[in-house]
Amino acid sequence: MKNIFKKGDVRFLASLVVFALFIFLSHEVLQRLKSAPDETNDSSAGNKYYKAGAKASADSITARDKSSPAKITVKPLKKPDKAYVAIVVDDLGVNFRLAKRFMELGPDFTFSVLPGRTYTTKIAKAVKESGFDLMLHLPMEPYSYPEDDPGDGALFLSMSGGEIRRGLNEMLALIPGIQGVNNHMGARFSEDCAKMSVVMSILKENDMFFLDSKTSKLSCGTKTAREYGVPSASRTVFLDNDKARSKILKQLDTLIRKSKRYGFAVAICHPYPETADTFKDLQKILDDNNIEIKSMSEIIKLSMLREKEKQARFITLGAMVQQ
Repeated sequence: MKNIFKKGDVRFLASLVVFALFIFLSHEVLQRLKSAPDETNDSSAGNKYYKAGAKASADSITARDKSSPAKITVKPLKKPDKAYVAIVVDDLGVNFRLAKRFMELGPDFTFSVLPGRTYTTKIAKAVKESGFDLMLHLPMEPYSYPEDDPGDGALFLSMSGGEIRRGLNEMLALIPGIQGVNNHMGARFSEDCAKMSVVMSILKENDMFFLDSKTSKLSCGTKTAREYGVPSASRTVFLDNDKARSKILKQLDTLIRKSKRYGFAVAICHPYPETADTFKDLQKILDDNNIEIKSMSEIIKLSMLREKEKQARFITLGAMVQQ
């Protein structure tokens, strides 16, 4: 019998059959999904809460135990009504006049002093008398050492745990009123979790917090801080690595955007005249964006509260998955 279909026609008809089968199977899958128990759909929404800064769903996440009518409800992370920033002025100790200028600018800055510098003690005293937060800008070994010397009181990987402990305790004793610590340089040292553990044990004993300057993406800072129960946070942006006004303003814009996304953010700057000049407009810039500047100790509290909220949701979501 002569073939009445051309090869092209056969392919076309085959395509129609496959398409019809696809539609039929899709319909069946949709019907099964619609008839599935509610807890399957609800539990899948939990993934939103693992994403930092993600917009929380307006609905609660619920799951029903098959053997009990009781529900587990996880409320979404509350979106903050206002965003907050901390601005830490570090590398202080060499120029008292410039340090005083930042104190007189108005906003609630946090000040971090280097140990063993000419005006370290004088600046620290002025900071406390003015009611600002005071931190120790703790020198640590960078990868570029000895080309770049972190300075007096620096911690090195070659030091034993006992030497690190004695050195840090001596620095804290020489500068009364220290509330927390952030690292100066330290890309190499901060990557060594064993050495950072010694630092965290001392901060824990002295009821201090830790701000990771994040001079290395591989820093163990916040990880070891959590292990030792030391309140901690990480630097979000450096404001004045480039001292040009336009660059500082650009970094301020990044700080504002990050704070609005996550609820808070942390900036580090330095006692440069160019930075002080730019900061004359800082309060207006923050007010225009509904941003409030807070001390580092207050931001640490916000950071810890946020961490506890996320941990609670992680535990509850885990229990829901097990059901």
